[in-house]
Amino acid sequence: MDLITMLGTITNLHAVDPAVIAQLQQVYRDLTSANSQNVAGILRDMDGLFKKISGMSAGDRQELLRRLEIMAVAQNNTFTNGNRFMNFGTPPPVAARAGSITTTWTPPPQFLTEVKPFDVIHCHLAGVGFEYTGDHYAVVLNANPMFEVITIIPTTSKTKYEYPSVFNIGSISGLPLNLTTLNIDKLLQISRLRITNKYGNLKGATDPLGRDVEERIKHGIAVYYGGEESLENIVRTQCSVAMPKDLAAFNVIRHVPAKWVDYRYVGRDAVLDYRLWNETDVRQLEMILPNTRYQLAKKRDLMKNLFYKSGFDQSNAVAEYTSIFT
Repeated sequence: MDLITMLGTITNLHAVDPAVIAQLQQVYRDLTSANSQNVAGILRDMDGLFKKISGMSAGDRQELLRRLEIMAVAQNNTFTNGNRFMNFGTPPPVAARAGSITTTWTPPPQFLTEVKPFDVIHCHLAGVGFEYTGDHYAVVLNANPMFEVITIIPTTSKTKYEYPSVFNIGSISGLPLNLTTLNIDKLLQISRLRITNKYGNLKGATDPLGRDVEERIKHGIAVYYGGEESLENIVRTQCSVAMPKDLAAFNVIRHVPAKWVDYRYVGRDAVLDYRLWNETDVRQLEMILPNTRYQLAKKRDLMKNLFYKSGFDQSNAVAEYTSIFT
């Protein structure tokens, strides 16, 4: 039964108390009066939605309504002063490229909110299932002014182990005091209407390990989305039981996308020759062999405990490395 049918049924009710009927009829008249036709129309338009959510559990229905509210807030976002386009009038003509049949062209208006790559933003997100929902901070990866949709890297303040696609960029002014972690493996596109604030730009910034944030993002994309092999994986699988001689230095570069060139023994030590995935220059990583018989499986466990564990497990791994490889 839709809302209008329900109200019609109410007017035909027979009740002992005439006052109740009179009150219900007055509500119905108010809803169908000229001043309230827009309300009835809105409710009528939403009847299909009501039918779809009526079979949901109370919890699911509440969550859906919460997400709809977030979407409504974004659609009515006033961060851009209510204007979805740059308000600079008609752009001046620009000289055409060489060889073009026209001499000038006029650029189209650009979309607001004006953002550029590596801007730190706050945005309202609303998705389905386990998709991001609610207020989130993010870093802009790509923003073409001719398109409303931009690509962002969601962030989190939760402490995470570093992977090629997940790394900590330290504290950012204006954001919560916790360290900020980028989730490159969760890239998504959003409308500019979802942006509610901006907090500077990461161009030229470095992370706590001294790495250029822009380069580190590119490296993460190359490994996670481009299928390139990380230097850490090359060391794990193509260097026998040898380990990096300088663990601290290796920790800084272990997630770079790399190509194996050569692995050679030099006395008791070894050298891994490699190059970055987009370069031709060969680099060297000094390796050290164990001072006793050591299994490859144990080496791989050692690397996991050194770089992806904490507390007791990591302390034991450091002690084992010191005993076997120094």
